[in-house]
Amino acid sequence: MMRQFRWITAGLAAAAVLLAAPTRSQAGISVLVQEVDAGGNAIGSPQPAFTSPNLTGTFTVNAAPTQSFGSISVTVNRSTGLASDLNTLTTTVNLRPNSVLTGDHFLQVIVTDDGFLNSNVGGIGTLTDDAGASAGIRGGTNTAQVVTQLKTGKLPGPLDNMGDATTGSSSISPGGTKVTSPAVTIPSLPGQFGVEQSILIVASAAPDAEGIALNSTLGGTVSSVITSQAVPAPAGIALALLGLPALGLRRVLRRKAAQKTA
Repeated sequence: MMRQFRWITAGLAAAAVLLAAPTRSQAGISVLVQEVDAGGNAIGSPQPAFTSPNLTGTFTVNAAPTQSFGSISVTVNRSTGLASDLNTLTTTVNLRPNSVLTGDHFLQVIVTDDGFLNSNVGGIGTLTDDAGASAGIRGGTNTAQVVTQLKTGKLPGPLDNMGDATTGSSSISPGGTKVTSPAVTIPSLPGQFGVEQSILIVASAAPDAEGIALNSTLGGTVSSVITSQAVPAPAGIALALLGLPALGLRRVLRRKAAQKTA
């Protein structure tokens, strides 16, 4: 009877591992670069998104100039393709003004990657992000405003939102002013999920200056981190596992008693 119980327990454990293990399916990445106005509306001719079916590794984009910006490059480092309780996505944007800029000008970059794998399927997930800004600039400031949203589905989409987005981290250079968004909790993180980052680069000319100089350089970075915790074992299984050592000890004691009476 005990032998049958052990085989059943082992079979259930193996089945649980197979059911929990995330499967790797075709995934991809998309990077959209566009200049927008203060209301988020695209300026100029729309640019198609840069896409790739590559599941892992660094993805680099050199985008066409917009009305106000040139030398636009986007580099995405991602931890896709390997199931883990820690997943990260870091995107860096670099650009330069096309001319002397007066007022405020906005470049938006949206990065979507659907290939992240979670080793704690159904566990509690936590999402955080961090913004950074850099500037070799004269005549104004550079601000990076970022938001991260977890997604479900596969590219080319559309993808569905999962939980809440971060409320917005930001960083200003020069000056060093920084805001970090509170962590977002995901009650049940699936085995495969996507991450969408929105980075807004804001070039703001100083009121008392002629404008942001042509040879200025602007940069922004967002790092998104997703962690997960293992799903606690159901109370019945936990109690059964705790009782196994006692059952084994009882069997040994009965065997010793039988040997003494023989």
